[in-house]
Amino acid sequence: MICEPQKSECSCCSMCEAICPASAITMIEDELGFKYPKIDKDNCTGCELCKRACSFKNSDLSCFAKEAYAFRIDNLQKLEMSQSGGAFTSFAEKILEDNGIVYGAAFSDGFDVKIVRVDNMSELEKLKGSKYVQSDINNSYKLVANDLCESERLVLFSGLPCQVAGLKTYLNFKNIDTTNLYTVDLICYGAPSPKIWNDYIDYLQKKNNKNIVCARFRDKKKYGWKTPKETYVFSDGQMRTYTAYTKLFFENIMLKESCHNCKFTTLDRVSDLTIGDFWGEGIESITTLKEDDMGLSSILVNTDKGKKFLSSIDKDVLCIKVPVDSMMQPQLMQPVGVDWNKRSKFIEVYQEKGFETALGKYGPHVIRDYVQREWNIFIYLLKKYTKLIVKR
Repeated sequence: MICEPQKSECSCCSMCEAICPASAITMIEDELGFKYPKIDKDNCTGCELCKRACSFKNSDLSCFAKEAYAFRIDNLQKLEMSQSGGAFTSFAEKILEDNGIVYGAAFSDGFDVKIVRVDNMSELEKLKGSKYVQSDINNSYKLVANDLCESERLVLFSGLPCQVAGLKTYLNFKNIDTTNLYTVDLICYGAPSPKIWNDYIDYLQKKNNKNIVCARFRDKKKYGWKTPKETYVFSDGQMRTYTAYTKLFFENIMLKESCHNCKFTTLDRVSDLTIGDFWGEGIESITTLKEDDMGLSSILVNTDKGKKFLSSIDKDVLCIKVPVDSMMQPQLMQPVGVDWNKRSKFIEVYQEKGFETALGKYGPHVIRDYVQREWNIFIYLLKKYTKLIVKR
């Protein structure tokens, strides 16, 4: 009889649920909201397809980063709405212009994060911007398979490396022709808890006594690209800035267990293209671009297919080839570290005493953060206006 995997060896990609021929696997939420496979032993036939197909243990990392590029979209409005340099926006627009279909992460009305299907420009906005939350794959694998089988339209799938691995494994076992499929994965730090994110949204709404209508994890228009400020727009139109969730994120105490054992933190990739922030130094033309604090994307070209696709995007973009090692960062070298004892204690407090108590104990200190926030805003504005004066 097949047993459920250990959490440290499961990426929650949901591929096993999608591929099970007996429909004997259901994804069940744990205490942090991550969905893990639960096997119905009465319906399980013991075929072991889920075990053989597991994309975490058996991923084909045959796509090696061959080339690297610094990338920026040449449209200020689109650049402001993008998290880095607008690489995903350019990719998605190209596919949609060719009557294709795009899959990516979007907020639901209740701010859950789900992988959704988009086939027109008007819906593309909801896929833009980073979501520092584990996204729910929904039935995307089956929808992608159907799109590839039922039409000749191009399909772009963008997600975490583990999700792309899940999709490619599913399509391979289903013998689906992937000629029209383009895959893009992210340089991923780790996937935070969906349940803690939901509790945080509830906490902010309760604190402000009004509903949130828009959430952004990095508001470049207000704070610049390099400052990780969360901005939330409430139902009365008021915008407020917070940092508590982001700081919990970088404490590494609410990430998926397997993120600390990730197989995808390497230049051996699973997608045609890999995108992320470009933090590289030492290239004069790039340094000049980074000074305006409006964001710059890094692109790893991992396949010939990806290279051909990137070369087709030549309008209103800046795409500079750089050495691969110039854009190296920890997430391409090793899994994110963790203090397991601290993580366990955080979860214990969270389960026993609730989110607000856990936030108070492990989150940021209010006064210190207020002072730091105001100082960062002052320095950012000072630099911005100094540059304007110099130009004049």
